[in-house]
Amino acid sequence: MRGRGPSTRKYNNDGYYEATIRSKKKIYTCEEIKCERKWGLNVTNYRFYPCYQDINDKSTLQWWFIHY
Repeated sequence: MRGRGPSTRKYNNDGYYEATIRSKKKIYTCEEIKCERKWGLNVTNYRFYPCYQDINDKSTLQWWFIHY
């Protein structure tokens, strides 16, 4: 982070947070994140994703920290 702190994520025009997996940026469900959990891991072996239990309800937002 070099002393700047973490990057802030911005939500889209509809108020949802989107994630990018395999160059596809979209609103992900928790189940989709679970299926793709090993994709995109690098030297640090962790990823941080926003996902929704129900993609039709913004209040079901969850932030998943994936670490291997």
